[in-house]
Amino acid sequence: MTARVRLYVAASFTWFSSIAAAQGELSITPLPFDYAWRVAGDGSTVAGSSGSNLDGNLTAYSWSSSAGAQAIGAFAPHGVSYDGSVVVGRRAQPSIYGDAYVEPVSGDRAWCWDAVNGAQDMGFLHSGDLLAGATDVSADGNVITGFSGKYMGPSASFRAWRWTPATGMVELPQPPNGHGMTIGDSISSDGERVFGYSRIGGWPDNSRRGYHWDNNGTTVEELLISDLPDPSASLKPIRNVLNGTVVFNGVYSWSQDAEYWQTDGIWPAPPDDGVNPAYPLTVSEDGQSVIGWAEDFDGPFYFRAYIWTAASGARYLDDVLANAGVSLAGWSFGMIATDVSDDGQTIVGYGAFNGATRAFVVRGLPPCGPGIGMGDGNMSGSTDGLDIQAFVNILISDGASGVGYCAYDMNGDGIVDASDTSLFVSRLLIS
Repeated sequence: MTARVRLYVAASFTWFSSIAAAQGELSITPLPFDYAWRVAGDGSTVAGSSGSNLDGNLTAYSWSSSAGAQAIGAFAPHGVSYDGSVVVGRRAQPSIYGDAYVEPVSGDRAWCWDAVNGAQDMGFLHSGDLLAGATDVSADGNVITGFSGKYMGPSASFRAWRWTPATGMVELPQPPNGHGMTIGDSISSDGERVFGYSRIGGWPDNSRRGYHWDNNGTTVEELLISDLPDPSASLKPIRNVLNGTVVFNGVYSWSQDAEYWQTDGIWPAPPDDGVNPAYPLTVSEDGQSVIGWAEDFDGPFYFRAYIWTAASGARYLDDVLANAGVSLAGWSFGMIATDVSDDGQTIVGYGAFNGATRAFVVRGLPPCGPGIGMGDGNMSGSTDGLDIQAFVNILISDGASGVGYCAYDMNGDGIVDASDTSLFVSRLLIS
């Protein structure tokens, strides 16, 4: 095990047993398809696929513990609504390299599935477009974003769009600096904000600038990059979280105040030393959990899924499971985590199980590990009056996890209860 890899090893997991009864038993379950790409915000439904666009056998699946696996179309899921009732996607599988956008493939289409209408081809933004893709969907399933245009090449002209049942596909405004090709990557839970980027310099230049469409897609702003050490760095939106915050490569964040800041323990990612890189992929809705994977060719797994929380730092997922007594029998060669539920307690991904690629779902992760919360559950930058109601709501709901949960665990015992009250008040008074 290299020195870099040792950074991921957790110090203690005794806190699992103390809250297991409240949060449910920690487990990993192999699913009856190859890849799990997305999990519903409430953790109830997993959207994945088997096969690929290349072999002509691509099949999308929706899975829940109550209904099992259901084949829902010939596409790869890229987004799922909060309760799992709506799944959107395209012919190309999602990227596992920290980039929501994947180059168009032959026959790419934007797909939307729901239990009533089945899988529907959403068509194209403009007459003459050849390819399209749906990349994300709002929590209620009524707002979708994606791209549409012509095949990649010197004449590529993709455009970002926003879809609702009332309007259909509507092109999002072009950036004022005229970069041309725009891609809609992700959408806020309420559907009001779309995040994406534009390529700079034309094909095949991969340089990008991030953009934010607000007010239901009527305005566009460039995400400021003045604080980045390399202003020409590519920006890769991973997933929006609370209050429209976006994380780029797990290292830089953008808030509604349109400011970047370097991580100082708030949005860390495993280090990329140029030899064994790591790829943060998704952030939980409350911003308390970051998941992804890292290459570890010297260890027991070639690819290792990891989870970072504000309280516990970065830990390999297989270490978390093994230290909690969960059997990993049958899993080998590596695991890649691709998505996390809104509360951070359910993680999905895929790995090698009994010699074959298999999707998995991990359930029962506690919302907080050892560590002291700072009381800023709404991530406003300080503990203030706006946090009081959220803290009280958690207390009166018998500690049920929700947005900002870990931030209110003031004594670091893994749960939010009355014992955190005096510490929260003290923090409130000094902020």
